[in-house]
Amino acid sequence: MNNKGWHLRRSDPALASALAEQLNLSPLAAAVLAARGLQDAAAARDFLYPRQFHDPMQMRDMPQAVERIRRAIELGELITVYGDYDCDGVTATALLVSYLQSAGANISYYLPDRYTEGYGLNKPAVKLLAEHEVRLIVTVDNGISAREEIAYANSLGVDVVVTDHHTPPPVLPDAVAVVDPHRQDCPYPFEHLAGVGVAFKLVCALEGDNGTEMADYYAHLVALGTIADLVPLKEENRLLVQMGLARMADNGAPGLESLAQLAGISLEGIASEQVAFGLAPRMNAAGRMETAEVAADLLLSDDEEEAQRLAGHLDGLNRLRRQLEEEIFAQAEQFLAQEPERLFHRVLIAWGEGWSHGVIGIVSAKLMQKYLKPCILMTEEDGQLVGSARSIPGFSMVEAVASAGDLLTKFGGHPAAAGFSMKAENREAFCQRILSYAAEHHPVMPVSEILIDAVIPLELAELSQLASLTVLEPFGCENETPVFAVSRAVIGEITPMGGGKHLRLRLEQGGRRLSCAYFFQTPEAFPYRVGEEVDAALELSLQTYQGAPRVSARILDVRPAGLDKAKLFESRALYERWRRGESLTAEECGRLYPGREYLAALYRRLRREKKIQYGMLDLCWRIDPQLELGRLYAAVDVLKEFDLARSLPGGGEALEIGDTQRKVNLQDSRILSRLKERLKGDSVAV
Repeated sequence: MNNKGWHLRRSDPALASALAEQLNLSPLAAAVLAARGLQDAAAARDFLYPRQFHDPMQMRDMPQAVERIRRAIELGELITVYGDYDCDGVTATALLVSYLQSAGANISYYLPDRYTEGYGLNKPAVKLLAEHEVRLIVTVDNGISAREEIAYANSLGVDVVVTDHHTPPPVLPDAVAVVDPHRQDCPYPFEHLAGVGVAFKLVCALEGDNGTEMADYYAHLVALGTIADLVPLKEENRLLVQMGLARMADNGAPGLESLAQLAGISLEGIASEQVAFGLAPRMNAAGRMETAEVAADLLLSDDEEEAQRLAGHLDGLNRLRRQLEEEIFAQAEQFLAQEPERLFHRVLIAWGEGWSHGVIGIVSAKLMQKYLKPCILMTEEDGQLVGSARSIPGFSMVEAVASAGDLLTKFGGHPAAAGFSMKAENREAFCQRILSYAAEHHPVMPVSEILIDAVIPLELAELSQLASLTVLEPFGCENETPVFAVSRAVIGEITPMGGGKHLRLRLEQGGRRLSCAYFFQTPEAFPYRVGEEVDAALELSLQTYQGAPRVSARILDVRPAGLDKAKLFESRALYERWRRGESLTAEECGRLYPGREYLAALYRRLRREKKIQYGMLDLCWRIDPQLELGRLYAAVDVLKEFDLARSLPGGGEALEIGDTQRKVNLQDSRILSRLKERLKGDSVAV
């Protein structure tokens, strides 16, 4: 069973029925729209079919930006587009450079090095550009916070036009123009553009176009950067991504085609998920492992042979990135294993020397996904720490990091992710500040959840229904791939696939059958048997096989039919409070205390199975009708204390039988003694 909870989005059946009738949608598509808060047919129609672009001149300072750039073109001044090293920044750079070249500008571009320069404008780079007689810098995907750097540029006689999409500081930089839809005084009606989206609006303003004509030339770049940057795929972003995906196959540039071939992707009919998981990681690998110029050169190349060479280089960097990611992940796991009590903290924090700045964010995300807790990784070099953090919904990582802002030399981010740097000597104080923030604001931490759009019968998982879901695409941030729950289905067949690394299940309900893939679920770790009744959370889609469409179902989670996980998670949180040494009442200690019969039942099951590889949640509902998951964790701790049970290599919650010959008196357990002692008091610190 997945360690995530299930949350069924609220939906009005009458509204779903009305949407289906008024917009000619299938019941399945209408149910998803109703579940996602679209309250009437007009709102649903506006979401599904965004019709027009907004006037780019509505953006604050856009007229000034256009006037200064046009003057630079007329005078032949050297213009530098100053970008960022991620996919959004690279696509924005390529887009603006490509347009300005076509407009006859004297143009160059500059992408900072992640490791030696860091994010955004920096004074040495500004000085270098000034020495090369650059007279105008146009930033893309950065610049909104560069007050000192822009003041320095002004002192050197270099003008700066800022285009950005990050949250502005209280005081804006003194630039010729500051174009950012997040400015409080900006009347532009859509603020969620990616950096490449803002660059696109600048191009439209320079060309005197509302967006329709320029989209024919640049929508493929906007789509790539927008999907990669995880901005909401609605309104203008949805329209730009729709147009960009449709135009990727015929954009005329060999760079994306070469990269797609290496990723095993066809640009004809490409989906947003293929961009997010196939193209974007390879683009980002350049800035993570080397310099982002390789990725920019690829997008700007019009030579097929050069494009193939650059794409091959990016693909190689991406393989190296994955290898490095695995190494750092293993080292971070080892760090946590050395002091297991860290795993019970509300926020997981780990650090090491020489970990790659460009990879720790990805590893932090992987650890967060494994442990379902906010995670912070830090790498130390020359007395400095650079950190990257990822968070679960409901816990604002940027607020947590900001609570230690006086200890940091630089920080920024948003609720789901943050980055920072500081002196190594501040590490312990920083960790304590983060944990104190979490304890104060979240005595009980949020539970990661699978969001369910609708509960459906298996009869709706058919070709005609699923074909209708394509109207909801492209999927991405704030328009995720729909997830459906099937209740009380019977497992009809369990088949290993992928050499035993995955499973294929056949679910049956009311005479209907559905074959489902359950990835990264091994037969040994699957606790259910043929004939058992379960609830399943599924992603449903259409795939083409041998030229014909067919239903594809991917299982996200399986749970016993009708089981509510809330009690399990609440009990686990109680156990973690105890392991952290927080105050518990006598009643709470009683909920954790495993009696002799409980321990004996657990041990008998372990002796019978030899290995239990399916995790504590699944073990709990099988042996404890009260679903006290915290009690089960405490019982396992007692067995481990006497070497009657051991963790399997590789971490996780899998167990194997320990020393079966050893005779022990469980009443000698230090763990049981601690709990029993607390049962006598009203409220004590453990």
